[in-house]
Amino acid sequence: MNYYTNLNKFNSINNIIDSRLIDKSKINIGISSFNQSQNFISNKIFYSRLIGFDNFTLFPYEIEKDTTDWYKPIYNTLNFFIK
Repeated sequence: MNYYTNLNKFNSINNIIDSRLIDKSKINIGISSFNQSQNFISNKIFYSRLIGFDNFTLFPYEIEKDTTDWYKPIYNTLNFFIK
């Protein structure tokens, strides 16, 4: 779980993980949704994909946010494939 809200710190952790792994397909990048905006979360997904991570988990997932379409920009980012 990488809960840093600061993008530079978030990317630093991902780079450390990346440097120690051969198979990134077995890793889920955990991103917190309780302490940051949809744009920050989407940016973290985008930058993580740039270094080869494709699996993500949001913590905590809140049904109240889902019913108000709070997650919609994040879903759009998750469904955007760079490959």
